[in-house]
Amino acid sequence: MSRRVTQEPRGKMLGIFKGMGITIKHVFRRAVTFQYPDEKRNDIPERFRGELKLRRMMGVNDEERVETTKMPPCMATCPSNMKIREYVGLISEGKYTDAVVVMKEDNPLVLICGRVCPHPCESNCRRGDKDEPVAINNLKRFAADYDLKMQRAGKIKIKPPKKKKDDRVAVVGAGPAGLSCAFYLAKAGYQVTIFEKLPVAGGMLMVGIPEYRLPRDILQAEIDQVLALGVELKLNTAITGLDNLFKQGFKAVFLGVGAHKPIKMGIEGEDLEGVVAGETFLADVALKNKFKIGKKVAIIGGGNTAIDCSRVSLREKAKNVYILYRRSRQEMPAHEVEIADAIDEGVDIQYLVSPTKIIGRDGKVVGIECVRNELGEKDARGRRRPVPVPGSEFVIEVDMVMSAISRVPEVDWLNKTNVEIHTKRGTIVADRITGETSMPGVFAAGDVSLGADIAIAAI
Repeated sequence: MSRRVTQEPRGKMLGIFKGMGITIKHVFRRAVTFQYPDEKRNDIPERFRGELKLRRMMGVNDEERVETTKMPPCMATCPSNMKIREYVGLISEGKYTDAVVVMKEDNPLVLICGRVCPHPCESNCRRGDKDEPVAINNLKRFAADYDLKMQRAGKIKIKPPKKKKDDRVAVVGAGPAGLSCAFYLAKAGYQVTIFEKLPVAGGMLMVGIPEYRLPRDILQAEIDQVLALGVELKLNTAITGLDNLFKQGFKAVFLGVGAHKPIKMGIEGEDLEGVVAGETFLADVALKNKFKIGKKVAIIGGGNTAIDCSRVSLREKAKNVYILYRRSRQEMPAHEVEIADAIDEGVDIQYLVSPTKIIGRDGKVVGIECVRNELGEKDARGRRRPVPVPGSEFVIEVDMVMSAISRVPEVDWLNKTNVEIHTKRGTIVADRITGETSMPGVFAAGDVSLGADIAIAAI
C-alpha cells in the first residue's frame, strides 16, 4: 500500500527532536545520508529539512511505501528511473535487503551498476545545490554487496516463481538488455531462453569492460541471479534468423544483441598489421585469446573504451601508451575519474589531435601522422568542432594503433526479416516505451536500438 506524505505543521521542536533521534540511532553504526527536496518546511530549521519519507520522522509506518507527487530530478535523470529516494531511505535505516528489492524493481543488475555506472543521478541531486550530492551509487553498491553476502551465506535464496505461464520467450543476446528482459519476464512467470553467440554471458559487460573495473565474480554472480529464476542460457549459439525461433514454439522474441561492430577511422593505413579495433583488443583480453601487444601504442578516441584500452595496454606490458583525442579534455566523453586514473598510471593523453594517416613499413605499423586542431563552431550536439591547423602535422612513432571511436550493431542478418533498420544509424527501429519493432512478436532494446551507450541505458 502506498500513500502520499502530507506536510502538516508538527512543531519546530518536535521536528528537531525526531531528527536528532534518527541521527543518534544510526551514528554509531553507519553514516546517515539525507536527500533534500525543493519543497521547504517553514516549521523545521534548514538543517533538518531532510527526505520526508524517512520512516517515523513524519509519522509514516514502516510497512508503507511513501511516494512523492512528482519525479525527483535524480530519478528523472536515471535512464531506468530507479526509485532513488526510496532505497536511500531504506539504506539509512539499515534495511539493506529491502533497499535491493526496491532497486530491482527497475534495475536487476545493481551489483554491476554499482561499479560501472557513471551515476548521472548524482549530477542532478538536489543536495548538490547546497554542498555535495548524495553518494547514490556508493550506497547502491554497498546495499547490493550486502545482499550478495547474505545470498552466499545462505540467508537469502532466489527461487523461481511458483506459477509458470505456458508462453515461451526467446531472448537473443545475454548482455545487459537481454539479462534485464529475461529477469522481468521470468519474474512474471514466462519461460525464457537466452541465446548467446559468445562462449560467455554478459555481452559488453564481459568483453568490453576490463576486470579491474568490473570483477568477473561480481558479474557472474548477477548473471547467476537471473538464471536462478529458471531462465535457460544457451552459449555459443548464434541466431541467424527469426522464423525458426517462432517455429520452435516461442511466442515472442526479444533482440538485445548490443552494438559490437567497431566503426573504422577511414584513414590511410588502417589495414596495416598492428591496427586493431579497441573493442576487439578488450574482448581478446577478456576471453584470454592470443594477441600481441605493441611496445608503443596509440589509441584513437576519447570515450571510456579508449581509456580502458590504454589502461589495459599498460597492464599487458606496453611501454608507451598514447591517447589521441581531437577535442580538449573538457569535451572528452570519458568519465573524469577514469581520465585522471589513466594519467596517473602513465597514459599520455594528447588533446586537440587528429590522426591523418597510419605509416607502415613492410606491411606493419611504424608510426601515425597527426594534425593539431583548434576548436571552432558548435556542432548539432553542442560540442565545438575540431578544426585542423594548417602546417601543424607531426608524426608519433608507434608499432600498434587501436581505434576506439564508436561501435554499431551487427544487424545484417535481419535484412531478410520484416524488422525495420534505421538507414543512417544502423539500429533497429523500436518503440522507446514498449520495445515493439515493425515485425509482430519481435521486440528490441539496448544498444541495438539506441546505439552504443552506457549499461544503465540498455537496462
